[in-house]
Amino acid sequence: MRFNRHDLVFTRWQDIALQGLDAGHFRDLIASGQIPGIVRREESALHSGDPWYDEAEEVYVGFVYPYKEDGHRIRYASSVHGSRITRAIRPYEVPHMSYERRTRPLLALSEFSASYPLGVWGSAALEAVTGLAYTDDTSDLDLIVRGYGRDELGELAHTTRAFEEAFSIRIDVEVELTSGFAINLKEFVGNGPQVLAKGINGVELLERELAEECL
Repeated sequence: MRFNRHDLVFTRWQDIALQGLDAGHFRDLIASGQIPGIVRREESALHSGDPWYDEAEEVYVGFVYPYKEDGHRIRYASSVHGSRITRAIRPYEVPHMSYERRTRPLLALSEFSASYPLGVWGSAALEAVTGLAYTDDTSDLDLIVRGYGRDELGELAHTTRAFEEAFSIRIDVEVELTSGFAINLKEFVGNGPQVLAKGINGVELLERELAEECL
């Protein structure tokens, strides 16, 4: 099994050491398995080799508390060995799940995904998977796509702007490359000679032509 950025993973979190996390509702949500870990890049232990984790190595994850405190969300970083992960949900699975269209980002997700094959991550994905109130009407909508050609991405960028105006929200779209890295859609359809690519292995600048070859 492979684990990439934005995947939502589950295990017996009560068996994972939660050092530095005070007892409370957030800790209880993690330990009870009600919220998943979000696969992430670990800056202090940069990954090498394939641009994803697998079952034979440590998988770095983050947790996000669904309720804001003083206007901010509490986050907690941890890790789990890949062999202990019991379930993984990829962003492309989430739009097909049953969720309440409770806020503008979730309404936009429902309409957007009806017209375009895409995945979702961030707060909208967490709410769709857990049923907890991760979004409000001002939340961003974070999407990811793969398998689109350059012209199709241009059309998608145009549609994204239309949805941002229609729903009065910010929509960020990542374009997943065959190399395992991802680039921002708005940057990709720009005119710069290079684009910023993010992946488990780190962040790097790619020549635009190379990025297009990896669509």
